[in-house]
Amino acid sequence: MRTVSCLFVFLFSILLLAGPSQTNGPYDPQVLAQYRQGNKYYEEALHQSQNDKEEERFNRLALINFSSVLQHVPSTASVADTIRFFSAVKAGELESYFDSSAKALEYYKLALDMPVQGMRLSDSVLFKPYVFAGIIYYTQSRTDSAVNYFRKAEALQLRYKAKLQESERLFNMLGAVYYESGNYYQAKNYFQKATDVLPEDHPFYKGLFVNYKINLATVLLKLEQYDTAYKIFHELLPYRLYQNEIYNNIGLIHLRSGSPAQAIDYFKKVNYQNRLEVGLCNDMASAYYDLKNYPAARRYLQLAVAKNAIYYRNEKNIDLGLSFKLIGDIEKETKDYSNALVLYQQALNQLFPSFTGSSVESVPSNYSGVFSFIDVFNVLVAKAEAWHSLYRQYGRLQDAVNELKTYQSALALVSYVEKTYDSDQARLFLGKIKYTIHSSPVEIAYELYSKTGERRYFEDLYSFDQLNKASVLAFNRQLSNLAQKSNSPLLQNVQDLKTRITRLSIKANGVADSVERTGIATEIRNLEMDLGKKQELLSKEISFQGNTIPPINDLQSSVLDNETAIISYTLSGEKLTTTVIMKDSSFPLQRNLPAGFHEELKTYIGSLVSAKGSFSKALSNELYSNLLGQLRLEKIKHLVIIPDNELCYLPFESLVDAKGNWIIGKYSVQYQYCTSVLKKDPVNFEGHQSLSFAPFSSSGLGGFERLPNSLSEIEKLKGEKLTDTSANKANLLKHIADYKVLHLATHAV
Repeated sequence: MRTVSCLFVFLFSILLLAGPSQTNGPYDPQVLAQYRQGNKYYEEALHQSQNDKEEERFNRLALINFSSVLQHVPSTASVADTIRFFSAVKAGELESYFDSSAKALEYYKLALDMPVQGMRLSDSVLFKPYVFAGIIYYTQSRTDSAVNYFRKAEALQLRYKAKLQESERLFNMLGAVYYESGNYYQAKNYFQKATDVLPEDHPFYKGLFVNYKINLATVLLKLEQYDTAYKIFHELLPYRLYQNEIYNNIGLIHLRSGSPAQAIDYFKKVNYQNRLEVGLCNDMASAYYDLKNYPAARRYLQLAVAKNAIYYRNEKNIDLGLSFKLIGDIEKETKDYSNALVLYQQALNQLFPSFTGSSVESVPSNYSGVFSFIDVFNVLVAKAEAWHSLYRQYGRLQDAVNELKTYQSALALVSYVEKTYDSDQARLFLGKIKYTIHSSPVEIAYELYSKTGERRYFEDLYSFDQLNKASVLAFNRQLSNLAQKSNSPLLQNVQDLKTRITRLSIKANGVADSVERTGIATEIRNLEMDLGKKQELLSKEISFQGNTIPPINDLQSSVLDNETAIISYTLSGEKLTTTVIMKDSSFPLQRNLPAGFHEELKTYIGSLVSAKGSFSKALSNELYSNLLGQLRLEKIKHLVIIPDNELCYLPFESLVDAKGNWIIGKYSVQYQYCTSVLKKDPVNFEGHQSLSFAPFSSSGLGGFERLPNSLSEIEKLKGEKLTDTSANKANLLKHIADYKVLHLATHAV
C-alpha cells in the first residue's frame, strides 16, 4: 500500500540572510566603497519581501557590486581577504536566488578555500557556505559531495553551543539524505532536530515549520508509527498548507489502522489535479474493499485505470499495478480465482517492468533493477493464495504445483532484498515475511510430497522451513563480528554499494519519466553486478558462503553422527509440520493439532516460569505426545531442536514420555535458529583454560537460593575460578577475553 510522499526539502527559500557587514584592516577605498554599496543593495532587498520586482532589482545590483569586488581583489591580496570572503558568500546566495546554481557553487567554494583564521574571523562563518554548497550538490544528485559538506557544517555546529544561522536547514537536509538512503530512523532524528531548532521569529517560520513537521510525519509513516504520524498531520491542518497531501495521509493512516470508514471521510476531502488522482482512487478502492463494498471498490478502480491512461499514456507504473492487484483481490473474494490470476499477472508486469511473462503460470525467477519489492511480494502471495483456492476447489495437483512455484518466487525475492538493500523499510519488510506466508509453502509442499512421494517436494519443504527461520542470521552475525573487529575496506565497499542501490531505488519510485527510470534501472543493475562480486570476496574473507541452506545430504555426511537428530518444527494455527533429519534417514511429518493445543502450550510454559505455577506431568506428557511421540528416535541420544513460534519458549528437556521418563534423562538437547548455522567443528578442550563462575556456592543472594554443588562442579577445571561475590559482571568483562571456555555454575534465570 502506497504512502503519499509529501517530503519537502525546501532547498532555497527566497531568503537572503545578511552576514557581517563590517570588515577589518586597511582596504583599497574603491574596493571598500563597492563592497559597501553592494551590501547596501543586499540589505535593501531584504526589506522588499512584499515587492518581488524591487527585491529582484536590488539583488541584481548587489550581485553586480559583489562580483566586481571579487574581480578587482586578487586572491593573493591577504589584506582584502575579509572583503573577498563575504563578497563570495553573498554572491553565492544571490546566484542561488537567480537559479544560477553552477555559479553559486563556484562562489561558495571560493569562500571555503580562504583561510578564515588569518582574517580574525570565527570559523562559524563557514557554516552557511558549507550548507548551501551541499544543497547545490544535492540538487545535482551528487549525494556523496553533498553529505561531505553537510558533515563539515554539522561539525561546526557541534563545536558551538549557540545555534548557528541556517542550522534548521542543515538538519532538514541531512534528514532528506537519510530518508533517500532508506535510513528512516536517522531521518526521523534529523527532521525532529530541524523542527526543534527552528526559531519562532524566523521570517518564514510558518512555512518551514509545516515543511519540517510534514517531513517528520512522512518518515514516521514509513516506519509504521501511525499514532505519532497521525497526531502530527492532524496538528498541521489549521495551518492550511499542503492540505491535500495531509488529508490523504491521514486517510491512509486510518486505512492501515483498520478504520476504512474514517479513511474514506478524509480521502473525500482531497482534490488533486495531477497524477496523484490515480493513487487516490486506489486508496478509496482499498477502503471500500476492506468494508466489503466490492461494487464501490470496482467503480473507483475503473476510474483509477481510466485516469492512469490519461496521466501515464500506457507507460508501466506502480499505480496501475496496484489497481490490477486490487481488482484481482475482489475477484478472489468473489471466488473467481481464474480471473484473479489473470489480474495478478497483469499487476506483476506493471510492478516489475523487466518481467514480461503473460501466462498465469509464469513467475519471476530472479530479480534486479527498479521495482517496488513490497508490492511485488504482496502480489505473489495473493497469486499463491488464488492457486491454493483453485486447488481446493478442483483438486488438480498442477494448481498446487503452481502455488508452490509462486511461493518459491516470493522467497527468491526475499533473498534478493536480504542481500541487496540496506534500509529500514527493507528490514521492516523482512521482519514481516515469517508472519506473511509462514506455514503456507511448507504445508503445500508436504501435501505434494504425501500425494506424489517425490523427494523434490520434501526438499522444497525443508528449504521453505529453513528460509523462514532467518537463515541469513549466520551471515549477518559474521558481518557484524567483522565490522566490530576490523575496519574491512571490503565490508565498507559492500555497505556503500547497498546504500547506493537503495537510494537509487527510492528515487526511481518517485520518477515519472520512463527514460530517466530506464537510466536508473541500468545503473542499479551495474551496481548489483559489482555488489555480487564484492559479496563473493567478502564471504571468502570471513570464511562463510552467504545465506545458503545446506542440502540434507550435506548435513547427513558432514554434520550428523549416528546418535544425533535434527528436528525442525513449523507451527501454524491448526497444523504442526516436523522435519526430521538423521544420519541415515530423513522425513517430514504433519499432524492436525488437537483443539486447545496453543492454549495448553501457553499454560505449560507459564507454569515453568512462574514461581506460583504448578507443574503438570499430564500436560507435559500431552505436549511430548504431540511434539516427539511419533518420531522414531530409538538410536538417538542428541537432539538439535529448531523451534518455531511459541515453541521457541518451550524447554523440551522438561517433557516426559508415556512412561514418565524425563527427556533430559534420555537426550542431550541443543537449540538452533536454522540448519545454515550448523557445522561439525571438533574442538579439543584438553589444553584450554576455563573461566569459571559459581556465584551461589556459599549462600543465596537476591532471591536466588544457594547451589551447594556448584563449587565441586568447577573445582577440578583448569583456569580462573570466581565464586560468590567475586563472580560478578565486572570480573566477567575483565577476564572473558583471556579464555576460550566459559563455565557458568549458576541459576538459569
